Amino acid sequence: MSTLVFLHGIYNRYADTNHKRDAKVAEIEKSVKDYATFKGYNDVRFISGKLSQGEQQRQLRRILNLDNRVVSVFGFSRGGYSVYRELNATPAGIRKKLKEAIILGSPGTHNIIGVPTINHDYIKGVSHMNMVQYWTSHQIKEASH
Repeated sequence: MSTLVFLHGIYNRYADTNHKRDAKVAEIEKSVKDYATFKGYNDVRFISGKLSQGEQQRQLRRILNLDNRVVSVFGFSRGGYSVYRELNATPAGIRKKLKEAIILGSPGTHNIIGVPTINHDYIKGVSHMNMVQYWTSHQIKEASH
């Protein structure tokens, strides 16, 4: 079994109403699940964008310390900053089990020490709020060619 952990961006910035925000969360989570399936991961765990950045990082730390199945960590927007900060503070022994870290829409972050990192601050022609859906579908399409 292998698991991908996804950290959302700030929930209130996903849209202007809770109904639209929940729809955007569902859309993003479907894209992440599709990517996880494509990569052969058996499970996806989501960390909410309703949490503070510190709480997102604490939840990620708990998951990494307790679940040896985690092989991929994916963060979007503020969730990307949480991934960057937490993984760079994580002991090397835990980081080395990760196959990848993906950070989208989090300018100023860089590669994570000891982990293959995919990092895009921006994707030309793609709005910030559509980066996850675009990137995941692009990865799947590219691999099928």
